Amino acid sequence: MGRWFESSRAHQHVFIGITEQKMNTVPVVVSFNKKYTIPALITILSVIRSSASPGRLEFFALHNGLDRYIVLLCEKLVASWGGIITFVDCRDDIEGVYNPNAGHHSSETFNTLLIPSIFSRYLRTLYLDVDLLVRDDVLTMVDELADDRKVGAVRCMYRNYTKYGDDYHGFRAYAHDVLKVRNPYDYFNSGVVVFNNRNITTEDRHRCVDLIQKRWEHHDEGILNHVFQDHLHLFPAKWNMDVFFMDENALHFTPPVSSDLLKADGEFSIVHFLGRYKPWLSSGPSVENRYMKEYGALWRDVKAAVEKMAAETLCGSMWRQMNRVDWQEA
Repeated sequence: MGRWFESSRAHQHVFIGITEQKMNTVPVVVSFNKKYTIPALITILSVIRSSASPGRLEFFALHNGLDRYIVLLCEKLVASWGGIITFVDCRDDIEGVYNPNAGHHSSETFNTLLIPSIFSRYLRTLYLDVDLLVRDDVLTMVDELADDRKVGAVRCMYRNYTKYGDDYHGFRAYAHDVLKVRNPYDYFNSGVVVFNNRNITTEDRHRCVDLIQKRWEHHDEGILNHVFQDHLHLFPAKWNMDVFFMDENALHFTPPVSSDLLKADGEFSIVHFLGRYKPWLSSGPSVENRYMKEYGALWRDVKAAVEKMAAETLCGSMWRQMNRVDWQEA
């Protein structure tokens, strides 16, 4: 275990020079591999466009060996949108605790558990999945986190769904019996999590990483719920709305979630395309869905930006030089 924390210090060069003023900056952290580069860029662009104070945001991408051209392309694109993104390779940190032969999920799904250590110099850190559509200023949510809590998140919709009986697909039983979450109704979805770093102890950080070897279902989510269940701030459901339940009757959920949905009245701050309900899958929501239309508009902007910048990123200055020549057809 000591080796893991020693290796994590290799990332601290990223944060050299943090001043007191810099502490007001909120890191927005994502984690993805090459396959999910485009969804990650769409999520990041939605965050930037929805923020009233984008200067307070600084993006970080945790990865486990991304191609350097992907890194360079993302850096250029985010910069063109007025943001900044830093890539942090977590392979050394996850080595030894992540075992792909032991039935573990992809290694990127566990990078969330490294956030309290890597970003300990910041007061608060926001983690976002890359299958999100952000429609409101995330700083509003971050600033609402109670000072005495360790993490803030939104109740899991599945574990608060009551339409088909007391325990929908056994989710609550698993949370209680296996993950030892005493109140499974407060089990949170890990797609949107705010970490209050100054309250998270060294013991908390050790437990997050050690528990990877448990091979629990729901990878990082189950571990975070187990470790932080007694120090949890619950945000309203509008900050992590599962698109699968978007048209469901609000009364089919437990009272806290039902109340949240009635107050939201169909206006959600973050829309989460969970499970197989992804925008890019045939099982995803209809293109007539208003949130799919918003996602599609972002995709078109990202697509145009990638098409414009990818060739120059791959081919370097020669691409610009060749384009400056007024070539005549033979």
